[in-house]
Amino acid sequence: MPIKILRFSIVFVIVFFTFSNASFSQDTTLVIGNKVLKQKINYYDFSDPTKINFEVTVWGSFKSPGKYIVPEGSTLIDLITFAGLPLYSELLEDVTLLKAKNISSKYESAKVLKYNFKKFFDKNTSNFNIDNPLLGPGDIIVIPLEVEKSFWDYFKDGLIIIGPIASILSVIIALNNNK
Repeated sequence: MPIKILRFSIVFVIVFFTFSNASFSQDTTLVIGNKVLKQKINYYDFSDPTKINFEVTVWGSFKSPGKYIVPEGSTLIDLITFAGLPLYSELLEDVTLLKAKNISSKYESAKVLKYNFKKFFDKNTSNFNIDNPLLGPGDIIVIPLEVEKSFWDYFKDGLIIIGPIASILSVIIALNNNK
């Protein structure tokens, strides 16, 4: 009888501490960030609670395109850094900044500004001067989705198709000559 009571007591203590600790291990009052923002996809919060914050949109081949909440004083290079550089530095030759004129249901841009940030990645460049404008509410940053193809790119694509066809034709000609 005492062994049964001892076993029951041990099992009870183990079960009690297992389930009672689970309720104390999580702090349900702790909230990090805005719960609404956590549910949105491609919505990034780089806000600073001590400054005025606004939304800026990033489109194109960035690693993380989307909508960004950034503090006043943020620059174009800051946002390109937040969004992640594109895979190809050639895409940075054609960065477009659409400065918002009026933010409403109809987007109006006051200015369309073009920038070339590829200079940062040139090996031979030791000194350069590039504008780095401050961003404002509603600004949109756009880079191309892919690098523009040159003649040689199209030529290589053509060889991918022509190469196997030429191989098959040469096999057919060789077989006909052997008959």
